[in-house]
Amino acid sequence: MLDHLPFEVVVQVLALLDPFRVFTLQRTSRRVFAVLGSTLFAQKLLQNQNWSEEKPDTRASIRRRRQPERFSLLPARQCPDQLDSLWLYAPPGFQQVYALKRLCNVLKFNAHQPFSLPPLYMIGVSARRRTIPMVHLQIPSAFGLLTQMTELHIVSKPSTVIRRHQFAGPIPAEIGNMRSLIHLEIDGQMISCASLEFLGTLTHLTQLIMHSPLIECAIPPCVGNLLFLDVLNLSNCSLHGPIPHEIFGLTFLKTLNLSHNKLSGPISAQISKLTRIYSICLENNCLSGAIPNEVGSLLQLEDLRLSENQLTGAIPPELGDLVHLESLHLNGNQLSGSIPARLFPQHCRLVDLNLSNNRLTGRIPSEIGNCTNLICLFLGGANLYGRIPHTLARCESLKNLDLKQNQLNGPIPEELCLLLSLRYFNLEDNYLLGVVPFGLMECVQKRGVFRVLQGNWLQAADLVPDDFGEFYMHMIQSEGS
Repeated sequence: MLDHLPFEVVVQVLALLDPFRVFTLQRTSRRVFAVLGSTLFAQKLLQNQNWSEEKPDTRASIRRRRQPERFSLLPARQCPDQLDSLWLYAPPGFQQVYALKRLCNVLKFNAHQPFSLPPLYMIGVSARRRTIPMVHLQIPSAFGLLTQMTELHIVSKPSTVIRRHQFAGPIPAEIGNMRSLIHLEIDGQMISCASLEFLGTLTHLTQLIMHSPLIECAIPPCVGNLLFLDVLNLSNCSLHGPIPHEIFGLTFLKTLNLSHNKLSGPISAQISKLTRIYSICLENNCLSGAIPNEVGSLLQLEDLRLSENQLTGAIPPELGDLVHLESLHLNGNQLSGSIPARLFPQHCRLVDLNLSNNRLTGRIPSEIGNCTNLICLFLGGANLYGRIPHTLARCESLKNLDLKQNQLNGPIPEELCLLLSLRYFNLEDNYLLGVVPFGLMECVQKRGVFRVLQGNWLQAADLVPDDFGEFYMHMIQSEGS
């Protein structure tokens, strides 16, 4: 149909038909075009192409929409094998398209050298085999004219996109004009931003997700204007400064993730206002001060991660009031005092507990046996002393148990042999005495890593079946090292 025309002429013809053009290129010289909003035209084009006895996947056809509510480029798994790339061509009429409701931009590059067709907004690319050597792929400021758009996703996948092929450059402040946005996601290693003030006008947002190490600024107080947010994820950026207290006024918030930044200052007691919150992740920052007791009033909380900060003070006993809490990570801080027994109430739902590498004192509470759902327990390097509580045997789901580098003493409880799911067991560098329970040794070949002798005053059992001689020798050698 248009196959005999020069490529540039075909593009100009398509540019007259609809404001948006989606076209695909075969690895052969033949070209296949699919036009958004012109289903019949697209079908005629497809019918006149040679697909080597295989028609394109029906999912690759464009559904007819008078005013499209969703536009997304096809993922690679939905592209016919003959196709190398899927492109979006936006001609000068781009800024007049106000009816577009959704734009999903997921980049996966595997195709040939792109054509130079200015003005070309390469909003999404999906393909299969080779890598496109892109040079310029910036977020256009013209997006600010799409005032009725409700979702914008700009994502560079690091697993499929090498560094020079990702979105790069600054986030245009004009995105702040897209005041109908409900979801905003920007994810790319080379996307930069010196100020997030533009977010303050996006008052309809319910989900805000941004990841880039080049987002180097403070979190502006105007984020408090986003009253309908239920997901705020600004992790893996280079944000600095304190967490603005305005964030704690976002009472619809269910997920707060500010991890892997450079945030500093204390965690405000106003965190208690987040009564609907399910997950708080502030790990890998420079936060200081005490963990506010008010966290214990967040009764819907399931996941609390404050690890790798500079937090001080005691572990609040009020955390034991969080009846839905499943994951608690406080490791890598400077917390002091004992582990509160109140942390482990009856019917405790904890699955993952990490208090390692702190400055704690005291014993491991026997109440830890109430955590019958516990899978991972990491208390290494926490400065604990006393005996290992035999009640740990009630944690029948336990797979990872790490108590290394403490001051634990006494024998290894025989009851730990009942932990049949155990795969990682580390008691190194304590003051443990006595004989390693034979039942514990007997299961080693069916399990994973067991480190018990080094740095202790333990000895292996005298009577070991031939099948376990290798393990017996390993333990004796470890004892002598």
